[in-house]
Amino acid sequence: MAGKSFDLLFSRNNLFSDVLAFFYSTFVYFAPWLVVLFYIIWSSRWFSPSPFFLSVLSYSLIFSMIIAGGMSFLISRFLANCIYSRDQRKIYESYIGAVLLVFSVSLVIGLIFFAVNNQYSLVQKILACYTFVGFSLVWILMQFASVTEKESLAVLAFAGGIVVSVLLARFWDISMEEKLLLTLDIGIGLIIFMLNFLILSYLRSSIRIGFDFLLLTRKHPQLLFIGYFYYLSIWIDNFIAWKVKGIEIAPGFFMSPEYDIPKFMASLFFIPSLVVFNLSMETVFQRNYKGLMQSIVSDKPMRVISENLKKLSLSLRHAFSNMFALNMVAMISCFLLRDSLRLWFNLSESFNRIFVWDVVGVSMNIAFMSLLVASLHFEYYGIALEGTALVLTSNMILSVFFIENIPGLSFAVAFSGGFLYLLLRFKSKDFLYEVYTKQPLGLEKVKKTSWKPKEMIR
Repeated sequence: MAGKSFDLLFSRNNLFSDVLAFFYSTFVYFAPWLVVLFYIIWSSRWFSPSPFFLSVLSYSLIFSMIIAGGMSFLISRFLANCIYSRDQRKIYESYIGAVLLVFSVSLVIGLIFFAVNNQYSLVQKILACYTFVGFSLVWILMQFASVTEKESLAVLAFAGGIVVSVLLARFWDISMEEKLLLTLDIGIGLIIFMLNFLILSYLRSSIRIGFDFLLLTRKHPQLLFIGYFYYLSIWIDNFIAWKVKGIEIAPGFFMSPEYDIPKFMASLFFIPSLVVFNLSMETVFQRNYKGLMQSIVSDKPMRVISENLKKLSLSLRHAFSNMFALNMVAMISCFLLRDSLRLWFNLSESFNRIFVWDVVGVSMNIAFMSLLVASLHFEYYGIALEGTALVLTSNMILSVFFIENIPGLSFAVAFSGGFLYLLLRFKSKDFLYEVYTKQPLGLEKVKKTSWKPKEMIR
């Protein structure tokens, strides 16, 4: 959604602008990840974080990503429609509705969890629920904040929140068992306040609460399932590992550090791959996509349409080429550094074996996600739904059989299979025909394979 401002940075054609665009986009796509990573590393350096603190942070990140991420594809499509129709009022009304929906769902889940695990004090329950709800809201706020195309202000919000949390944790003289969690929650609250202020300043145009983004499920019900299937498929093997070989690191909180840590580390190496791919799709690809659609809707000569289609194809190939190149660099780096990582973090001997499978799995996850995004751009929702359902099902079934003896195998195989499935089903060569048949141009709406207009065949 932030393509225009990234595009302006890239159009300057200098290294500083490219680095700045990469920096901004990393925050837009991965800010909560970075907050958790930084705070865990920093707090481990200066304090001794309690198991409860580490558990709350891990659970909040994972389950907030599932709750908010499941809605992300639906909201992205809704925002794209509103931007295209210049309907700012609906964006703001749905922003309020989305925030209320995510807040309510997260709060209910948090309350149910602590109703089942009633071993904690009231203060601990409040702080933990606040963290979980806060992260869920941050994911949603970042999606709507990107519409304002003020990435520098969004980065400032996160920087301000982190700095406040760090300073309070370091210098606030308060005798409290969960001081780290309290100071983190204050920082999250500041981030939410600043992001909300940013959205209010640039998008506020109504006081009505709207849920129009949910109405999109009538036309494209697949989007909601695609989102939840995809984000569940990322973590389903972890959940099964917690059940099969996990340990209770705090009352009610089960994790498998032997399995979770290698996967988390592997994921960090591949952040640049996904960031660069999303940048390409949000800038060059999106610009060429709009050009092609406008030429079709405006009934331009076939020569012009053909040229725009070639530009679109080239931009798509360029995006995938960069993604695969960075994936290869990340994989080589992981394999070279795995022994060093194990020694630096004093991990068990099994780390290397699990880490290798996780590296392959994360690499294929990035490739699968990239094809999934491309499929959604071309409105191949059925194919995207089938691909995410395949990955979720295969990861879940394979994990049940292999998570104990060959941990990481199910994750790698599931996303490799999902990528191959989307690759075989994705037919961009039929895109022009399918777009044509959606336009009121009097064309015969008959399904054809590898269709090309007569003027292009000559």
